[in-house]
Amino acid sequence: METGTLEIRIDEGGFSNYSSPVAVPEMTGNHTIYARTVDIVGNKTNADPLQVFMDITSPVSTLELKGAVYTLRDVTYIHPTTELVFSATDEHSGVKTITGQINGGTWRDLSKPITLGSEGNKQLKYAAIDNVNNRENIKDMLIIVDSSPPDLSWQFSEDAIGKEGGVDVYPSGTTLYLEAKDAISAVERILYKIGDEEYLYRTPLSALATEEILEIEVTAIDRLGNSATKTIRCMFR
Repeated sequence: METGTLEIRIDEGGFSNYSSPVAVPEMTGNHTIYARTVDIVGNKTNADPLQVFMDITSPVSTLELKGAVYTLRDVTYIHPTTELVFSATDEHSGVKTITGQINGGTWRDLSKPITLGSEGNKQLKYAAIDNVNNRENIKDMLIIVDSSPPDLSWQFSEDAIGKEGGVDVYPSGTTLYLEAKDAISAVERILYKIGDEEYLYRTPLSALATEEILEIEVTAIDRLGNSATKTIRCMFR
């Protein structure tokens, strides 16, 4: 016994027989689906509308680095304690999750802040997914974690002329040169302290003549706050 047919219509199109699943047009926005039955003599039921919203727009994620950060060209340097805070926005269905991987590892949830731990290169990939599974293009960036202090050294312009009390003695007028190098990020500044006074090192130190042992505390600091401190003990005559 024939029972009639089911017809559907989407938006402003015409009705057609329904025999298999149909796709809503891939255009972001509201769409209306109408369905009705038609019996064998042409009687039609009312076509009640069903409103749906098509979302084909991907979410957009952002990354905020909280803590020590230094960027040079396309490379970002951070301290092991620097937090990576991920967030995302989605115009329509809302954000479901943000996931990522480090150095090709397992993809994991990034809804909470993370740190990257040990020193070294970290290849970070991440992306946001919305509530209808639109996924943004994967973002990829190199982050280098630096926990090492700078290498601090110094040199006198003249050779020592002797020792006194285990301390090298240099001729008056000798100049002291300070230097710091950093194998990963860059040196930001060198400080030196004589007595209670601390100074920013800008030019070589001269006019250091003294008959007593001179202690110069030198500190080198890189752009992520890693520091090294050494004390120079010397005499000048």
